[in-house]
Amino acid sequence: KKSGGDGAVDTPVPISNTEVKHRSGEDIRKDKIASRRAFYFMRNFYYLYKSIFIDRLVLLRRSLSMKKVADFLKPNILIIFGALLFLKYLNGLSDNGTALAVSIIAVIVSAYYLAIGIVGVIAANKLSAPVKRVFEVISVSLFGVFMFVVFLLTTISGAKIDNYMGPTAWTIQILSMVAALAFVVVYIASRFANKQILVNFAYLFSAIFALALLLNILFNTAGVSRALGAIDVLLVAIYLAFCFYLFNTLGAKQEAAPAKENEAEEQQEEEPASEETQEE
Repeated sequence: KKSGGDGAVDTPVPISNTEVKHRSGEDIRKDKIASRRAFYFMRNFYYLYKSIFIDRLVLLRRSLSMKKVADFLKPNILIIFGALLFLKYLNGLSDNGTALAVSIIAVIVSAYYLAIGIVGVIAANKLSAPVKRVFEVISVSLFGVFMFVVFLLTTISGAKIDNYMGPTAWTIQILSMVAALAFVVVYIASRFANKQILVNFAYLFSAIFALALLLNILFNTAGVSRALGAIDVLLVAIYLAFCFYLFNTLGAKQEAAPAKENEAEEQQEEEPASEETQEE
């Protein structure tokens, strides 16, 4: 028995396809392949970079000690230092007064450093140890004397202007002049005297002189602090090159002092032995 009776029925209406369509499997597969390729490319690039640069830098650092690098750069640093000094004060030749005097002195000093640097590179093996020591003493002391003259002339020219130099400027200039003179005297004494205490004092006064150079970078002649963008980069490079050469010469002196003490002790031990053989 049919429900609803035997009456007529309507034609069934087809139901539309309401299924939710997702992305096809081919698109998903393409995305996975692309991501894998990017991953493998980055990994291979890292290994290539590591094998070319990082591993070679590690091997280079292991094969070269700081002493070898310093010995290689020491004669060349004088050439670089002289060239930087020449470029710094070349434009000052067109000035007048104190700036012109400082520039003339600086150009002459830079010519000396260029000449000594070239001689050191060409005839490094032909120069004896005493000659090298004399050149080192002159090279370091000359810059100390030059900076003393610069500080002195700057102070004299600034004092002529009323209310130009304040207490900070006077303190920095006087400290710089005293530090430069003391540095030159102590350094020369430490290079020609075989006493460790003088070498220690040379380190101390070298650090004080480097501090004076730093103060003259951070403050102008009026005693006003310079902004970061107003700092003379060329002057910073000159001071860094000089400090590199200075402390390397002090390090060589400190390494040579224990060797001389050991030789003296060996000679003292040999003298009693020779006396005993003569008595026998």
